[in-house]
Amino acid sequence: MSKILPKNPLRSIFRLSCWTLLLFIALPAQAERIYLSGKGPEDAKLWDFKVSDGRKAGEWHKLPVPSNWEQHGFGFYDYGYRQEHGKYNESGLYRTTFTIPEEYAEGYFVRLVFEGSMTMTTVRIDGKLIGEPNQGGYNYFSYPILAHKHRFAEV
Repeated sequence: MSKILPKNPLRSIFRLSCWTLLLFIALPAQAERIYLSGKGPEDAKLWDFKVSDGRKAGEWHKLPVPSNWEQHGFGFYDYGYRQEHGKYNESGLYRTTFTIPEEYAEGYFVRLVFEGSMTMTTVRIDGKLIGEPNQGGYNYFSYPILAHKHRFAEV
């Protein structure tokens, strides 16, 4: 049995190298970030917020993000436990809207990125769960989303 070899192995290697080069050129060189929140207290963005229990409970308000809701008069200002009351178990709901620019709607990978969240975080887009809840601890986490499907969305 004889092996069939290309007439010119260098030509095959060159062809493979060209395809590899084209794939790398076709990939975006750098990701673009569009912040839905601020980067700190100086440029925080206002989101809709509602806390389940304690001060200002049950109604939607505006809250700067990032921030700590207790510092803005929501919930119980005790970091979750007071000897005479036991453990508080309030939860907060954050809501905002975003639009993915039209030029990113097709052919781009889009990730909804959270640089940190103190406790368990469940993320929904237009009311639908987009991934497993994050367990918290100020860990970075993200979810891929379909740009063409979620161009105009409520988180």
